[in-house]
Amino acid sequence: MAKTLICEVVTPVKKIYSAEAAMVTAPAINGEVGILPLHAPYVSILSSGEVRVSLPDEKVSKKFAISGGYLEVKNDEVIILADRAIDLDEIDRQAVQADLEKIEERLTETESGSEMEKFLTEERDYLKTQLYLSE
Repeated sequence: MAKTLICEVVTPVKKIYSAEAAMVTAPAINGEVGILPLHAPYVSILSSGEVRVSLPDEKVSKKFAISGGYLEVKNDEVIILADRAIDLDEIDRQAVQADLEKIEERLTETESGSEMEKFLTEERDYLKTQLYLSE
C-alpha cells in the first residue's frame, strides 16, 4: 500500500473531517501549498479558498471552502485549523446567495472603517468563496 498521511480539518466549533489522504492542497498565505507523505514539518497561515484532500487509491478528492486559519504538518499528519470551513458537497447555493444579498445590503448601511464593516466584509468574502467553489 502506498504511503499516506492523516488530514484533519478543524474549526473552533468542531472537527469536520479526519481521514487518510494521499495529498492535501491548501491556500497558504503565500500561495497554494501541496503536502505529500514524508513532508518536512511546516506551519503556515491560510487564506480563504479551497482545501483539497486527495483520497488514497481513488481518483477523487474531498473539497472544503475555508475562511483563513492555520496549517500544521508534522509526522505525516496535516492539521488545518480553519476559522470557518464547510464541505463543498454541503453548500446550499440558494441559501448562500440569499445570505450574500443580506450582507451586501447591510454593508451599504454600515459606517466605513467600523468593526462591523470589517466583520461583514469577511462574511461576504467567505460566502463568495463558497459560491465560486461550488459552481
